Amino acid sequence: MQTFRLNFVFFSLYLLSWVIEYFIIFKVQNYLLGTISLYFPMLIFIPHGIRVIGAMVYGPKIFLGLLTAHFVTGYFFLEDLTMILILSTLSVVAAYIAVYLVFKKFNLNSDDIVVNKIILIAIISSILNSMFNIFIKGNEHVNFYNFIGYGVGDLIGTLIVFYVLIQFFKIMKYKI
Repeated sequence: MQTFRLNFVFFSLYLLSWVIEYFIIFKVQNYLLGTISLYFPMLIFIPHGIRVIGAMVYGPKIFLGLLTAHFVTGYFFLEDLTMILILSTLSVVAAYIAVYLVFKKFNLNSDDIVVNKIILIAIISSILNSMFNIFIKGNEHVNFYNFIGYGVGDLIGTLIVFYVLIQFFKIMKYKI
């Protein structure tokens, strides 16, 4: 039952982050950058932060929740269900590969999470996610701006999620 709740929580957080992304951040980005914004993916991508932090803290327990949420949000942007499933799976797996590589390299567990490791995991997973997207989407999507845009957006989104979590836990600590 605990695993179901965790999956539901991360499913909900991922969907909520997409709502914030689409209705607030994307609108602000378009307003500030104008038509230049059309050349970039979202430059602050909070859902990636949800994927990374979730994968770091809970590991494979929440894989299904993240994958399902990614699939649901993908349905609003793509029509090809096969492409949605492939891209959703690769995006979620990118976070898990990065967590595995960093945890294995530095011999960490989920209690040893520190800021520089989170940044390293965010960078690795965003590079993997960018490479997967470019590889799967093909020539129409291959350009330097998309690769950098994904990387920047994923990293900033992860740092924002991490910052919000730190503030949340500070507040909760003082209220307990």
